[in-house]
Amino acid sequence: MNTKWAKRIKKRDGYRCVVCGSRKHPSAHHLFSKSAYPALKNHKDNGITLCRFGCHQQFHDEYGSINTPFQFLNWYVDQLLADKAINETQLIAVIERCHLACKAYESLCLQDESMKEAALAKEMSLIGN
Repeated sequence: MNTKWAKRIKKRDGYRCVVCGSRKHPSAHHLFSKSAYPALKNHKDNGITLCRFGCHQQFHDEYGSINTPFQFLNWYVDQLLADKAINETQLIAVIERCHLACKAYESLCLQDESMKEAALAKEMSLIGN
């Protein structure tokens, strides 16, 4: 992982997990997975801070390693509903992060027709899973 990218993401999020608020073991999570979406792997808007051994691990245990912001948002809302505690400011921040990642993805697809076709194929395979 690009340590400069990870530091930027964690600093932006105050070195705090955006899900549980923990400051223990902050980890930068790629909203669009770096393996499936390499053009976005170091994009400033393609990350969110999670606690490594709690929320980050739980997310990947449920969704595996090929991820999108849509999966993250679904998982995040499930966590909120399970806890019955919704912090509106935190929810808005997470939605904003996912939205910015989607905008970055859209921008790259508009620039490169072949990337658009490959991305569509990946999305269709994810829907099928």
